[in-house]
Amino acid sequence: MKKISVLPLLLIVLLFLSANIADAKVCNAKAYNRSGCNTLRCKAYCKQAYGKGAVGGCDERGGPTCNCFYPC
Repeated sequence: MKKISVLPLLLIVLLFLSANIADAKVCNAKAYNRSGCNTLRCKAYCKQAYGKGAVGGCDERGGPTCNCFYPC
């Protein structure tokens, strides 16, 4: 009887984990705020934080934001 009640919980946990893994692969933008954006540091930060596929660049308006995103 106890094993039957544990199975739905395991399924929910597996669904939650698979949703998180799928979410990590989405190529939406991720912004990182810092005081004054350095292009080289920004690119290095994005690769370190989000993996080799991530691309980084400073805010187009010259703002202090370092934007990280995955090319689609």
